[in-house]
Amino acid sequence: MSNVIDFLELIGQDARLRHASQSEMKFALTNMQVDSDLQAAILAKDQQQLEALVGASNVCCVVFPGMNDEDEYLREKRA
Repeated sequence: MSNVIDFLELIGQDARLRHASQSEMKFALTNMQVDSDLQAAILAKDQQQLEALVGASNVCCVVFPGMNDEDEYLREKRA
């Protein structure tokens, strides 16, 4: 199972994989030794099947923007 998580993390980090063709994606999945059932779900873009296979009930991501220099300066002044 960790192979599929590693693969999904890799897709999130590599824009080339994010927009890869089906054959490129299949090649990458095979190279990372992702199980065939998981490969099929990913290639079909079937989120429900993928969630069922990995045992995920809800998938979400939160990104907090960093501070710029001005924000840090103002925070330091208040302290």
